Amino acid sequence: MIEWFEALSVAGKVFVCVAIPSTLILVIQTVMTFFGFGDGGDGTDMPDLDGDGVPDGIFGSNDAGETDNFEVAESSGLHMFSLRGIVAFFCIFGWLGLTMVSNGTEEWLAVLVAFIGGFLAMLGVAFLLKALSKLQSDGTMNIRYAIGASGSVYITVPPQRRSKGKVNLLVQGKLEELDAVTDEKAPLPFGTEVVVTGISGGNTLIVRRK
Repeated sequence: MIEWFEALSVAGKVFVCVAIPSTLILVIQTVMTFFGFGDGGDGTDMPDLDGDGVPDGIFGSNDAGETDNFEVAESSGLHMFSLRGIVAFFCIFGWLGLTMVSNGTEEWLAVLVAFIGGFLAMLGVAFLLKALSKLQSDGTMNIRYAIGASGSVYITVPPQRRSKGKVNLLVQGKLEELDAVTDEKAPLPFGTEVVVTGISGGNTLIVRRK
């Protein structure tokens, strides 16, 4: 293995250093998707949604008016630069580039083709996530059942509702990726275990550190 790596050109070594870590991350993401994050609530005990004591923020307070609509809003555009998309880009970029330089392709051409391949992979993931979002918004999921459920931060949730992040959690037996805000003073980074305490704006979860 070491001899093989040492025999590679500089470009080949760069491609390897990109391909292997991104592939490992992709495998971890896939395993975590199959097994889910944390424990989902069974939906039998619904916490109070009146939001007493919750301060207002950019995304409003958790008052009764914010809980009239519990359907998850359908995304109207592609999310090109999601974590999954970026990992897919580097994975395809690395392996495709390595394959080409190993077969004697000019380095500049290998980089160009690898970049195009990675971009197409990222685009494919974006379309896939959009399709999954449409399936999620078909009305079969009631976001109220997320209240009290535990999950994990997928995209960092900024503090004091400054903007939205995303969390993964089990809702009605299915792994869902939903928008989330927090009233905590510190951001909730990727991988942080959280608990859903309320709903803001009808489709945004309010979470706190578990």
